[in-house]
Amino acid sequence: MSPFDEHSLRECNVLYHRLEPKTNIWIGVVRFMFTFAVVNHLKQKSARWITFEGRWCYQDHTAASLAALIWEGEGDPPGPWIKYKGTGPERHNPIIFDHKGGCHYVRNNVHEAATWSKDALDRLRMAQEGR
Repeated sequence: MSPFDEHSLRECNVLYHRLEPKTNIWIGVVRFMFTFAVVNHLKQKSARWITFEGRWCYQDHTAASLAALIWEGEGDPPGPWIKYKGTGPERHNPIIFDHKGGCHYVRNNVHEAATWSKDALDRLRMAQEGR
């Protein structure tokens, strides 16, 4: 059972949330103006205030949703996240950016499904269908 008020989740643009049983951490997907973020340690502070410790920004909803579905909530989530913001220093994904912040490659808004396992894609599909 979710400890969150559904109205508050909608007001705060939380699109998806779940409790990771291995780590007992609430994980969610939040829509921002230009990105979708996977967040950890999601908490409801008041009737209209939801907080989290860190966010990993993704270019598209599919990649963020898949990462949130399979991530255990510790370390970095899988997939093509662009930037981390939260506790500690901001940083770019080392797979996408070199150590000086230069871009190795750009995904141009295309999610590369081949980088995800078949099991992970099946879990995302089942979650989207509500199973």
